[in-house]
Amino acid sequence: MASPEDDEVIRKAFMVKRSQNKKIFTPVNYKERWFILTRKYLIYYDSDGQKRKERGRIPTDAIHTVEQAQLGELSKQILDGDNDKSPYRYPFQVGYSEQNSDYTLYLAAKEHSERLDWIHAIRTVCISNTRRARYHPAVYSARRWWCCDAERKTAPGCSLASLWPLPEPDLELILQEHNKDNGLGELL
Repeated sequence: MASPEDDEVIRKAFMVKRSQNKKIFTPVNYKERWFILTRKYLIYYDSDGQKRKERGRIPTDAIHTVEQAQLGELSKQILDGDNDKSPYRYPFQVGYSEQNSDYTLYLAAKEHSERLDWIHAIRTVCISNTRRARYHPAVYSARRWWCCDAERKTAPGCSLASLWPLPEPDLELILQEHNKDNGLGELL
């Protein structure tokens, strides 16, 4: 049974996402989406309003990679409504597994600090997940990885992944365990 903590919103913001091209003929495009991170899911919607429509849901236990990304020339495709340069200039990627296949969700935040906050928050939620030691820092496009020119989409990563932060200790739980071990019970 899901606990209220599972539905707790950890982070939420508008970001731009790159289409994942799960279907062969899906064109590459970038769309602004409303993202919500909970302990169980990374969910994105078409807006943040009451009548929003869910566009995607990634279980956090499926996430294996969270790194900054290099979109290179593709970042010029991220445009705002006036066809000016987008305010979303800080890309990162979320790698996950779904039905025995690996996918990468490319996201772009407005600020460098926002990108770092999202990376840290997702890694913290996924701290106990099995992670990949290597990843591709750039996108797979035009039948090759832009970072290493590998032609197979399933080619092993060409860069070492970052170490994720250690979970912060729950001091209250530690105190309770210590008191229980010392026979102090519920004195606190």
